[in-house]
Amino acid sequence: MNSSLAKKILHVSGRFSKSFTSSAVLLKLPNNGRVYSPSHPSEHGAVALLVGWMASRNKVIEKYSTIYTQLGIPCVALAPNEQNVLFTSSGNKLCGAALETLEEMEKTRTNKRLPLSLIIHMFSGAGYAMFPKFLETWSQSDSILKTSVVPKCFIMDSGPTEFSIKAGVEAANLTYKQGGFNWVTYLIANAMGISTTILIGNQKRSLLGSALESDVLDIPQLYLHSETDTVATCEWVDKIMEGQRQRGRRVSSHCWEDTEHLKLYLEHKDEYTHHIHAFLKSCNVV
Repeated sequence: MNSSLAKKILHVSGRFSKSFTSSAVLLKLPNNGRVYSPSHPSEHGAVALLVGWMASRNKVIEKYSTIYTQLGIPCVALAPNEQNVLFTSSGNKLCGAALETLEEMEKTRTNKRLPLSLIIHMFSGAGYAMFPKFLETWSQSDSILKTSVVPKCFIMDSGPTEFSIKAGVEAANLTYKQGGFNWVTYLIANAMGISTTILIGNQKRSLLGSALESDVLDIPQLYLHSETDTVATCEWVDKIMEGQRQRGRRVSSHCWEDTEHLKLYLEHKDEYTHHIHAFLKSCNVV
């Protein structure tokens, strides 16, 4: 076993189910990707794709994987870095690795009576790194993913972000605030938020618009957000949800009153988990 594979195995929580132990599955992902498998897999034939926020970390996203593994659902989890989110080519590469992993998982399944149901769970602005490749892949009629791995439901936490200047500045400030406030970091955060949004804001908003119109999202959707979120504002998320409803899609949501951006699970773990489990049940995924 090579060192790269050994390193990945050490970072997998729980024990792998027999279906997903192949080295091919593990080696498809880069260092900011992991596969988490339940100790006692269910018979539901589902897998969750978790796409963390920009600059998230594997150990943080791992906590969310337990929402699914406790139901017997394995997870492919990604922690996108800045390059993955800001640059489409880098995001496509990460997404391509995740899709190849799903394809390998499908190949190693023992029970193939039904397609593998895909649960898509995204956070904040990371969807901009993933959707272009998703759209490209599922538009290819000869892709194994088109018929063998089928998106069943979509969950969005604290997003999608607007990629406006105000949202960019707020996101940058939240990132820098973790290290303690001072005027230098405050000015750097504002400069980064403004410059990044000016450079790529229009492109990312265009990608979001295309994604929201895609047939891939003709599936039930759940939005988890907060009234006090200054990055993905309640007004913006409400606008997104209303647009999806007008397209005839089933949209559910839960809005907390006083929780910061990306703090929903941290501050409301049990309630957050309950809403997701209830949503999955309503989608006949569990």
